[in-house]
Amino acid sequence: IEVSKYDVVERDEKVLKKIKWGIKHDYPVVGMNTDEALEAMGEPNEIEKVSNVEQWVYQCSDEDGFDYECYNLKFLDGLLVKFDDME
Repeated sequence: IEVSKYDVVERDEKVLKKIKWGIKHDYPVVGMNTDEALEAMGEPNEIEKVSNVEQWVYQCSDEDGFDYECYNLKFLDGLLVKFDDME
């Protein structure tokens, strides 16, 4: 799980406002801690842990019942540093 090129975001007032928006709208926001991400996104389908890095994978289903990877969240030291929205 590669996250070394991403910096942890400073959780200032602007970031905290975005995090509150993300929780309200069920959407990940860089700078969230794991508890905030769980509140926004629910339990992931899969968690990979390597040292101080975690990757959370969320599965979604389309109208035909096909399951696919829709979100991929990467945490460094418990803070979200990157996510992929594949919806």
